Amino acid sequence: MHGFYYFQIKAPTDTAALNTAVSGKINYTGKLTNSKVFDTTDEDLAKESYVYDANRTYGPVQITWAEKYEDITMGGSSSEASSLITGFKFALSKLHKGEKGVAVFTSDLGYGNDITNSVIPAYSPLAFELEVVQVDK
Repeated sequence: MHGFYYFQIKAPTDTAALNTAVSGKINYTGKLTNSKVFDTTDEDLAKESYVYDANRTYGPVQITWAEKYEDITMGGSSSEASSLITGFKFALSKLHKGEKGVAVFTSDLGYGNDITNSVIPAYSPLAFELEVVQVDK
């Protein structure tokens, strides 16, 4: 995909593709290119980065992979699929059990020119550190 880059940090424990309605859990941290964290599943990092939300539950989140990356869901709800940005879903489609890596992508795969979000400026390229911590068969 044009404007998408992936760097593996930790090799997978299993190289089988996760693309046929397999569920599991991931940890992730979203950053701007200046390393400012805007979202994370790590409570301590959220507090350190001043993005902590007391109303949120931190820890690994549920993911359901699909045959097409566009249909990947987070949180166990199919309505969540449309709220995930393209670059994030595409990154998830490339992961394997036990793998950890960083996906970096251009703004057209992220939030584009959306200026309603005060944390992520318009036209911002994004980086996500992702780790598959559990796969349910």
